[in-house]
Amino acid sequence: MHKDHRAALTPLDIELEEWKDQLELVQTGIERLEDEIKMAEDQLKMTKHKKKRAETANDKYEKISLQIRLRIERTEVLRATKNQYWLDLINERLRQHKMHHHR
Repeated sequence: MHKDHRAALTPLDIELEEWKDQLELVQTGIERLEDEIKMAEDQLKMTKHKKKRAETANDKYEKISLQIRLRIERTEVLRATKNQYWLDLINERLRQHKMHHHR
């Protein structure tokens, strides 16, 4: 009877062990995938942080760029004004010189 009992349970024990082995493999796969998900989430957080830092730096450089462009425009206007002053002065001197020589 013990032999029959064992004979009846042996196929089920074998099947049960196979299922346990498969479950262990699946659980190992799940753990590996959970680790990959965690790593991907960490990378995403780092990427978002890097993006935020880059956007902040870009905003800063955009402001600096605007300030430089404004300074360039002001300097160009100042240069044009000074240039015109000197050209007018030179022309006035030339005109006076011509008038003195034509008298």
